[in-house]
Amino acid sequence: MNSRLCFFLLCFRSCLPCKAQMYYENNPRTFKGLLSAGLNGSQIDGDGPAGYHSWGFTGGIGTAVQWHRNISTSIELLYSQRGSVQKGEMKNGAVERFKINTDYIEMPVCLNVNDNKALTVGVGISPAVLLNYRIAYQLTDAATGTVNTTPPVCLANPMKEYDVSGLVKMQFRCFRSLSIGAKYQYSLISLRPPCEGDTRANGQYHNVIGFYLQYKI
Repeated sequence: MNSRLCFFLLCFRSCLPCKAQMYYENNPRTFKGLLSAGLNGSQIDGDGPAGYHSWGFTGGIGTAVQWHRNISTSIELLYSQRGSVQKGEMKNGAVERFKINTDYIEMPVCLNVNDNKALTVGVGISPAVLLNYRIAYQLTDAATGTVNTTPPVCLANPMKEYDVSGLVKMQFRCFRSLSIGAKYQYSLISLRPPCEGDTRANGQYHNVIGFYLQYKI
């Protein structure tokens, strides 16, 4: 995992400009720095009931280059918290609760198109390295009230140490250097086999909506 993280950091550093340049709106081939912070609302498709009940922080740094007054590309290095929070009643009446927390370092690469005014739309791909995985599980028997804290195999199995997500995003510029944005990400590869029951997924996949502020340096 450490070697993958080092590889990510080296890739990101190689994409940064060697020397800072001043940013002027609509100036082709002009680099700009990015600072962002926000919240992820997430679920894991394939682990049971659906719902964006898990919330976590996302934020980091990045750089972008304006190729045309309406087109730019960007690359970021972000810390991203994702997960799943579920509570549901099983067919036998037992109540299942669990909370999954995952921490990633991700590097989204996007192609962005703006309307030359305030709106920017982007599409891209985001490889990520898993830093931490934690689960809290509780199954309460309806008849006896007995509590079992051992998760089923589908939740106890380790996740892949990497993820690759497709993403779309939309930003609205509030001021010259500050934008508010929303994004949607979905894993392109399965993290592990699905849980049996109320799911049609053929694996477990991160399903994330995010809201953030971005500042251009």
